[in-house]
Amino acid sequence: MQENWQVLLKQNIKNQYVQNSQEWVDVNISTSGLLNLTLVSDRFFG
Repeated sequence: MQENWQVLLKQNIKNQYVQNSQEWVDVNISTSGLLNLTLVSDRFFG
């Protein structure tokens, strides 16, 4: 169950911000529950 929301979160972020092969997202949840989000996207340019 926990894995499902993580996959959905990553997919939703990817759909919103990743538009080409040079953009990417990585979502990691630590064992203590901390969210590590790395997002590389031109959507933040400017």
